[in-house]
Amino acid sequence: MHELALCERIVEAALEAYAAIDPPPQRLKSVTVVAGGTYRIAPDHMAFVYEVLTRDTPLAGSAMHMRTDPVLAACGRCGWEGEIEWPLFVCGSCAAAGVTVVRGAELYLERLEVEEG
Repeated sequence: MHELALCERIVEAALEAYAAIDPPPQRLKSVTVVAGGTYRIAPDHMAFVYEVLTRDTPLAGSAMHMRTDPVLAACGRCGWEGEIEWPLFVCGSCAAAGVTVVRGAELYLERLEVEEG
């Protein structure tokens, strides 16, 4: 369950971002996370882990929304660029192996929604 390690990073980032808001908000309503398709995250597992990790923190009771970005690759052989399906990292045009992933390996906190006091 790699969601635990990933979610720990998300919670750390959310706590830092929440603490930096001035003036301090009344509460955090939700966080929005963007994860590239290479992470193969199970959103329901991630939501459960988020709920557990945020108990007894300023983030307690907030929701986590996830957006998964597709895996995009480029082929050095024919120049094709496009979406690839996991786990087949092959060119969508010439079927060459060894394409370069250009998007889909990101994981970041996109947004915090707060309730102002």
